[in-house]
Amino acid sequence: MKAFWSNIIYKPILGLFIFILGFIPGGSLGLAIILITILIKIILLPLSLKSSKNAVLMRQIQPKIDAVKIKFKDKQQQAVELMRVYKEEGVHPMSGCLPLIIQIPILIALYQVLSASFSGVIAPYGLILPTNINHFFMGTDLLAKSIPLAILVGAAQYFMAKITMNQAPTVGDDMQAQLARSMQTQMKYVLPIAMVFLAYATNGALSLYILISTLLAILQEVLVKKYYAKKFKQEFV
Repeated sequence: MKAFWSNIIYKPILGLFIFILGFIPGGSLGLAIILITILIKIILLPLSLKSSKNAVLMRQIQPKIDAVKIKFKDKQQQAVELMRVYKEEGVHPMSGCLPLIIQIPILIALYQVLSASFSGVIAPYGLILPTNINHFFMGTDLLAKSIPLAILVGAAQYFMAKITMNQAPTVGDDMQAQLARSMQTQMKYVLPIAMVFLAYATNGALSLYILISTLLAILQEVLVKKYYAKKFKQEFV
């Protein structure tokens, strides 16, 4: 398992950092992080686009979902009817989880690479570690904790949750409906606060990655919504 992690995840990300740093004037770690974030986003784009499309379609069919919940009180029958609606509309309720799951090992590997400050690191694949790495970006030391970047991460996460969460109120007073409403509230308010503490607990480098990744996700969500708003002739706001 350790060899798999090192060879498949850690070394490729470390090598990518070293390769990009070798081409960036002044060895700017901040610019390297931004470029790597964009590259990772492009690699995961097919999955994230599918997830965004699915989320928009879920909001589109929310009236049908609510109608099923009102009509069928039996949980088993309700589940069967909901699956029928999902199948007819081509929606996969759990498809949004895969991009998030894939991001977890990437975040861990990035933290391992960046927290080491590249000191004592053996460059893989025959690459040469740059001797001059500038870890200051816009006046911020990316190898230290950064309160401003942590706050920006929380703000970006708040706007991300605001534009992605279902705006239509969940129908029903049963436990499932209450849980759904609770999850929406936590996604909008609790998660951004948690992300502030998480970003501050790591370092500015990882905070910058999360911030740029979230901003790109917001841009993607807006563009996907705009496309499907035209397709369905209505706005999803």
